[in-house]
Amino acid sequence: MKILKNLNLTMIAILLLASCSQESKNEYPIIATQNFMNSCQRSGGSQENCACMLDKIQRKYTFQEFTSIEKKVNQNQSPKDFQEFVKLSKVECLKK
Repeated sequence: MKILKNLNLTMIAILLLASCSQESKNEYPIIATQNFMNSCQRSGGSQENCACMLDKIQRKYTFQEFTSIEKKVNQNQSPKDFQEFVKLSKVECLKK
């Protein structure tokens, strides 16, 4: 998955777009969110879809958890539950 591979750059800036749900979300450092958005968009995602994906990631994972997952993705050991989460989230975000 291109998006999964590009998550290894760090994360994204949400840019204050409408959130995908009303649950509270974990805040990530601005540089991490900007990197995620840039990486996601370079891999073909629209700004809106990338922001939706980031929002879903931030609602599920703390920054520390995501950083740990990112290291595994960089080693081509992406957790299956994360792969499934990204796959389902991508479908949900494309429907918006």
